[in-house]
Amino acid sequence: MKKITLLASTLIISFLSSELRAQSMETVDVISPNVITEGTPAIAQERSASTLLFDNGSHFNQAGAPNLSILESNTLGLTSLGLAVATNQGFTIADDFTLAVESMIESVDLYGYQTGAPTTPATINTVFIQIWDGNPSDPASSVIYGDLTTNRFDIAEFSETFRVAEDDLGGTARAIYRVTALTPDLILAEGTYWIEWQYEGDPTFSGPWQPPVVGALGDLPSGNAQQSNAGVFGPAADGATGSPFDFPFQIYGEENLSVDDNQLINTVTLLPNPAIDVITISNATFNLNRFEIYNIDGKLVRNNTINATSTSVDIASLAKGIYLVKIYAEQGVITKKLLKA
Repeated sequence: MKKITLLASTLIISFLSSELRAQSMETVDVISPNVITEGTPAIAQERSASTLLFDNGSHFNQAGAPNLSILESNTLGLTSLGLAVATNQGFTIADDFTLAVESMIESVDLYGYQTGAPTTPATINTVFIQIWDGNPSDPASSVIYGDLTTNRFDIAEFSETFRVAEDDLGGTARAIYRVTALTPDLILAEGTYWIEWQYEGDPTFSGPWQPPVVGALGDLPSGNAQQSNAGVFGPAADGATGSPFDFPFQIYGEENLSVDDNQLINTVTLLPNPAIDVITISNATFNLNRFEIYNIDGKLVRNNTINATSTSVDIASLAKGIYLVKIYAEQGVITKKLLKA
């Protein structure tokens, strides 16, 4: 997904296992190898009544009760539990996203933790956001929305996930919160942008810290995210391996539709909704080309060609929850929300 190659820069890091208040990242010591069982990410809780426009990756890599975001300190020698993203430390985080069409951005879900903080109430209570028209490490890039002084915090909740090291899979010291920020009056044209953010939290606890996107167990992180210290940006990477990070976030809003798209919205139906076993996608006047069904994490779970005015889709095996159904026709593409009961 990431296309920009960045020059390396040196970040001052520490390899202490204690909470690090003035460091660029929170780390653990590298320890001896051990075996981890890989899990499959579960469907996230519903976060917004708006459409999911972009998903930058998962905040956990082992599903369960609770889910785990596992730092593979044994298997891969990784040491960075989370990167500093706190106002009082002068750090921010930035990562890129792409919009397929012009969209109105209503909210952003971010993920952060404070070491030692409880699962509830959440201790992160402030979030600042800026949108850049390019990589913020590039002097030619500019801020086109937001600032680092306006609190855009809406709500923070325990994401049912703990950030843990491989030798501490039962650890509960790092409860990851889902932090929702509101972005009123933000309309962006089709294209690629960068979002920069920063948290404030309860000073009783260490952080806030930013956990990275975690992929399948056994895979080194990859990405092109940035971390800034006092406005100076450099690649966000693991302190021991140098593996580059991405950071988890989801962007919600509504696509600004063309005339043809509005024709699709008015004529295409998806019934029943809510549904238990089967849904029918239909249109009375022209053929539909294909459909794609995504879970709320942005994972494709069903797709097929249609080439007819209607089709029936078996969804009985899908877990209960919110899904997004993209329907394609010559007239355009629309997305409808589906509730699997």
